[in-house]
Amino acid sequence: MRVRSSANPFLTRSGRPMLVRCAVLFVDLLGVREMNMSQRAAGHLVALHNAVGVMHRDFFGESSRYRSAFFSYDLESRAAVHPRIVLSRAAAESQRGTAGSSMLLCDDDGHTFIDYLGAAVSNPHDPIPALQGHRDTIVERLHGSRRHKRRWEKYRWLGEYHNAVVRSRVPKARELLIAPAAMTWQFSAFA
Repeated sequence: MRVRSSANPFLTRSGRPMLVRCAVLFVDLLGVREMNMSQRAAGHLVALHNAVGVMHRDFFGESSRYRSAFFSYDLESRAAVHPRIVLSRAAAESQRGTAGSSMLLCDDDGHTFIDYLGAAVSNPHDPIPALQGHRDTIVERLHGSRRHKRRWEKYRWLGEYHNAVVRSRVPKARELLIAPAAMTWQFSAFA
């Protein structure tokens, strides 16, 4: 049974369904409701599309040995604590030494994820407006989600990620950093 390469990879030449070992990319976006209402919604989606598009082209292109996208339900439930697109260990290892590896970062928890901000910085256009918008959105959401610990923690992680990218890729643009006070818990006296 041979699979038609340009058609549906889950059908044989005769059109019968067949199982194919594959993976699926699952993207769980934080703040979709707010992003949809934002005047910058199109820009956010374009940046995400570009980051995933580069990975798709390099990792899942015609010459790739993979036939579809990546996802592990188990991986999502364990690793999607933070708003990021996580690769399984096998997927990450397959990218080592390839052009796609420049679009990946490793987190302290050992997970490899897609560096979408790195894609914005690598863009031939001026990355400063995109980074400013990213910073401003995170700061706004950090302040707005203080009473929702799980949501606030996701934005705190985004702030840490944002600052790491700015420090490593545009170190002279210190004004783009998110102040540590915005990403720390605030305490008050019991009265």
